[in-house]
Amino acid sequence: MLADIAAVPEAAVHVASFAHLGDAAETAGIAIRVYGSWMWQALTGERHVHGTSDLDILVEVSGIAAADRAAALLREVEPILSFRLDGELSFPGRGEVNWREYAQDRTDVLLKSIDTIRLTPRGELPA
Repeated sequence: MLADIAAVPEAAVHVASFAHLGDAAETAGIAIRVYGSWMWQALTGERHVHGTSDLDILVEVSGIAAADRAAALLREVEPILSFRLDGELSFPGRGEVNWREYAQDRTDVLLKSIDTIRLTPRGELPA
């Protein structure tokens, strides 16, 4: 998916960043999916990306340990990238948590699903 996004003409100035993010995720065994303006531009060929567009990502995690690894990776690589990372960690069957919020290691996180949004104690997330 990142390779498809990196092929968008506007990504030319971000080639090194897309390569770094892709390599780091592959090494860590983390699959990063993309949505938002970069995805729409890759799919339609129409202009959706601008100079300050962030990269909206979704990372499926099986539980807290996988979420911890994914959040740590995103926190580590983002300062090196030429764009901001935005997006969610997805707990299948439970919902999504913003990766930055999750990385703050608070007691409760905002868990969003198709039909609810609620503060959820970390302890209620899958192990």
